[in-house]
Amino acid sequence: MGRRVTSIRARAPCQLAGLRSEDSPPDERAWSISCFYVHRSVARTGVGNALLTAAIARAARHGASAVEAYPVKVGNVDPYTGYDTMFTRAGFRLLKAGRGRGRALYRRDLGSRPGSDE
Repeated sequence: MGRRVTSIRARAPCQLAGLRSEDSPPDERAWSISCFYVHRSVARTGVGNALLTAAIARAARHGASAVEAYPVKVGNVDPYTGYDTMFTRAGFRLLKAGRGRGRALYRRDLGSRPGSDE
């Protein structure tokens, strides 16, 4: 009922380039969460949170140093990148606020050991 796109930041889909911030720390092992799709019939049932948890775990298993995301504020009509509150609850911190149509940059650093999430 839902899916997400998670990948190594350097290999992220080209549409991510428009979302990426120059304020993102240089990091070859950082991963990005570029979008979510949750079917309307299961919206607000925890599917987005489950997808986010799975994305973090996948990145950690593959040795990511951090996970970055580009969410919008709750109420935005274009929430395909997720809502900021969801990422804050999952331990992400704001690195750069979005202005106008620009998206914010959030980051969660992962443990130093591959497969570690804390």
